[in-house]
Amino acid sequence: DIYGFEIFDNNSFEQLCINYCNEKLQQLFIELVLKREQEEYKNEGITWTDVHFFNNQGICDLIEDRHKGILGILDEACLMVGRVTDKSFLQEMDKQLKKNEHYSSRQTDKKDKTLKRDANFKLKHFAGDVTYNVDGFLDKNKDTLFQDLKRLLYFSNNSMLKKIFPEGAEDIRKVTKRPITAGTSFKKSMDALVTQLEKKEPFYVRCIKPNENKSSDEFNMLRVTHQVRYLGLMENVRVRRAGYANRQPYEHFLERYKLCSKHTWPNFRKGSAKDGTKILLRTFGLTIAPDKDYDVALGKTKIFIRQPKTLARLEQARDDAIPRLVVLLQGQWRKWLAGRFVRRLRAAVLIKRTFKKFKLRRFFHKIVNAFRGVEQDPYLGKNTQWPTPPAVLEDFVEELKRIHSIWRCRRIISQLTETEIRVIRLKILGYVLFHGKLEDWAYNRDWDGDYLMDSRLNDHVDMYRAAHGELQSKGMFNEVLFGSIVLKLSHKGKTQERAVVLTDTCLLKLDTTNGFKMGTKPVPLTQLDAISLTINGDSVCVIHIQGEPDMALYFPFAENVPEFATRLVRACYMVNRFIKVNVVPTLNVVHDIVKPIQIKYQPFVEDVTFSTEKGGFSIAIASSQ
Repeated sequence: DIYGFEIFDNNSFEQLCINYCNEKLQQLFIELVLKREQEEYKNEGITWTDVHFFNNQGICDLIEDRHKGILGILDEACLMVGRVTDKSFLQEMDKQLKKNEHYSSRQTDKKDKTLKRDANFKLKHFAGDVTYNVDGFLDKNKDTLFQDLKRLLYFSNNSMLKKIFPEGAEDIRKVTKRPITAGTSFKKSMDALVTQLEKKEPFYVRCIKPNENKSSDEFNMLRVTHQVRYLGLMENVRVRRAGYANRQPYEHFLERYKLCSKHTWPNFRKGSAKDGTKILLRTFGLTIAPDKDYDVALGKTKIFIRQPKTLARLEQARDDAIPRLVVLLQGQWRKWLAGRFVRRLRAAVLIKRTFKKFKLRRFFHKIVNAFRGVEQDPYLGKNTQWPTPPAVLEDFVEELKRIHSIWRCRRIISQLTETEIRVIRLKILGYVLFHGKLEDWAYNRDWDGDYLMDSRLNDHVDMYRAAHGELQSKGMFNEVLFGSIVLKLSHKGKTQERAVVLTDTCLLKLDTTNGFKMGTKPVPLTQLDAISLTINGDSVCVIHIQGEPDMALYFPFAENVPEFATRLVRACYMVNRFIKVNVVPTLNVVHDIVKPIQIKYQPFVEDVTFSTEKGGFSIAIASSQ
C-alpha cells in the first residue's frame, strides 16, 4: 500500500525502515502475483507471452545487502573503533554505492541542488524518490540495552517487565556478546514476515490517494497516475487480461463438477482426472486451446479457464444439478433408513419370537417338573400348584387345566364300578337340576334307588320281591329305578300309604296293605309333565300328570325327594320325555281345581297325614325333617 511510504521534509532512519518494509511487501506482491503467475503458465505448458513489469529487487538489495547494502554499511560504521560520525557513514555509502542507479547524493550527483552536501542522500523507491538526512542514523541504529540488563529485567517480579523483555530468557553465555543493531533486528523481522506471507494466498486491496488536500471532490490525475504506475497495477491488469480467470487442479475440477455428467457421476474410474475433465468439457461443449476462440486450456496438472462467464456457466450447471442430487441422496438415505427400520423390526420380531419360545419352553419344563409322577399321586395332581403362565398362554393353560381335570376324572372313573358310575352320573344331573336352588339336595348321601328291597325300611320285602317279579314277568318294565313307601294324597283328599315304584317305562303305585298289588293303572313316563319341590327341601313333592289329577307324595325321608326327582327326570329323558323340575315356595296340587298344600312344621308329629282345609290341603311334619 503506497500509504505505507513516509515522505517528509526531513526523513531519517525511521522512514528508511518503513519504506524498506514497503519495498519488501511490493517485492512480495511482484513475486506472488506477477512473476509466479507467469512462471506457472510456463511450467504447465500453456502458450504465453511475457508481460514486462517493474521489479524493485534492486532497491531491496540496495538496502538489505549484507556487505554493500545501506544497513550493512550502517552496522559496520556502528562497530568501528574511534570517532565515527554520520558524515563518515554518508561518505562510505558514496564510496560503495555511487554506481547504483537507485542511489544518489550531492557527492555522486553534483547537479542535484536539492541535496545538501555531507547531509542528504536520495533513494529511488518504486513509489517515488525520497531524500534522507543522515543526522542521527548511527545513534538510532545502536542498541545500547545489553543482554545482561534484559536478563535482569526479565527476572523481575513485575509480570509486565517479563513480557517486555523476553530476550532475557536466553542463555547466560550470550550476555557478553554485543546486541544486534536496530537495523539488523528490523531486517530479521521483515525476513520472518515475508517467509510467513509466502506460505499464504495473498489478496490485495490497493488504495489510491486522489489528492494531497484530503478533499472528497478533488482528483489529481498526475498524482493518481504516478501511484498506479508504481503500484504495478497496470502490469497486474495486463497479466490478468492476458492470463486466465481461474485455474484448478484436475482432481479438484473433476470432484466439483462431476455431478453435472452421467459419465463422471458418482465416481470416474475410466482414466485419469484429466480424462474425466475432458469428458466434462465435452458435456458442456467448451472448446480447448489451441482452437480458435477457445474457452479453456489444459496444462500438465491444471485446467485454466479463460473467461469468468465460462466459470459462471459451470457453477450454474452445478447449482442446477445439486437439487437433483439432493433428491437422489434423500431417496437413498430414506431407503437406507427404511431398510434399517425393517431390519431392526425383523430383528425385534426374531428376538421377541425367540424369547417367547424360551419362555414357553421354560414354562413347559416347569409344568413337566410339577406334574412328574402325577400318576402315582393319590390325588392325581389335584393339589399340585400350577406355575404362573405367561400372558400369551393364559387361555392355553386354562385349556390344559380342563384337559387335566378330564384326565383325572377318567382315571378316577376307571377305578369305579358300573353301579358307582351310574350313581355319579345321576348326581351330576342332580347338580344341574338343584345347584343354587336347594341348599341340601342329598348329593353327599348314598342313592340306593330301590329302598323297598331294604328290610330295614320295608318289613314285607319278600312280598314286594314277589310282586316285583310278577309285574316284571308280565313285561311291564325291565328295571326298577326307585322304590319307596310314601303317603299319597288321593283325589278325594284322603291319605293313602302306597309304594311308589319308578321303572324304566312307567310309574307304579302299589298297595302295601294288599301284598303290593297294583291298585290303579300305572302312569306312563311319557304322560308326566313336571315335578315340584319346595325350596326348603321338604319331604313332600307333587307330580304333574298330563290329563290326570296331580299326585302329591310324602316321603319318609326328605333326602329321598331330590333323588326321586333326579331319577324321574333321567327316566323320562330316556324315553324322550322332557319334564320340568319346579322348586317353589308353595306346592300346588290340581284336583279339578288348583289347591295349595300348606306344610306345617311341628316339634313332634306322631302320625303324618294330609288334612283338608279351607281352599286347600295341609300336612304336619316334624321340624327335624
